[in-house]
Amino acid sequence: MARLQQWLTECEAWLEARIGLAGLKTLAKKKEVPVHRHTIWYYLGGMTLFLFIVQVSTGILLLFYYRPSAEEAYESVQFLMAEVEFGWLVRSIHSWAANLMIFTLFIHLFSVLLLKAYRRPREITWFSGVGLLGLALAFGFTGYLLPWNELAYFATRVGTEIVGAVPIVGEFLLRVARGGDDVTGAAHRRHPGTPSVPRAKAGDERPPRRRPGRREQGRHAVRPQLPAARLGGVAGGAGGAGGAGGLLPSASR
Repeated sequence: MARLQQWLTECEAWLEARIGLAGLKTLAKKKEVPVHRHTIWYYLGGMTLFLFIVQVSTGILLLFYYRPSAEEAYESVQFLMAEVEFGWLVRSIHSWAANLMIFTLFIHLFSVLLLKAYRRPREITWFSGVGLLGLALAFGFTGYLLPWNELAYFATRVGTEIVGAVPIVGEFLLRVARGGDDVTGAAHRRHPGTPSVPRAKAGDERPPRRRPGRREQGRHAVRPQLPAARLGGVAGGAGGAGGAGGLLPSASR
């Protein structure tokens, strides 16, 4: 035990000489927070950071079984929820933490605005915070696309149509966001929220069962799993490859 303590002390001294941990320790221990009726607003930044850490940790766990492709994304999520032990819990925590992080982030932004904490000399902090808010909203939006189900399809379709309403460059931005004229497999691969890291071998041990279904011929023809009853209004113009009923397999089991 004494040797372990000595080794830890030597490691700390080694890091101190190169990084300077003493300053960080002093900042963490001696940070002064004013005590008044608005003290609670100072907690929101730490709450947002905690929820972000939850997002990262649970997201890494979900990557072990999630398959980032339009052909296998839906089935991998169903397999994760139904077959993987505590998979439903990890995904639920990830989903709720995402919503709560956006919620606390907005409250934190408005608290800074109302308390006028953006004034000199904190202008750069304010601008960086607004930029992080936009980045969080973008990743939150792309997160809807990952399960590649009915909600993913319609949420992405509506969201990209909002982008398409921008004057002059709206149509161009719409095609960039979707990877084409409609929400297909190209949009699933294009959105920055789609993980691109290789799958861990644990996800290959028991691959999810894929339901039979025909797909439109072409490179980006894969669409999300939608109920067949609603396909007429969603993909009515895709009859060139055998009708909308042939494009999408049913999502009901």
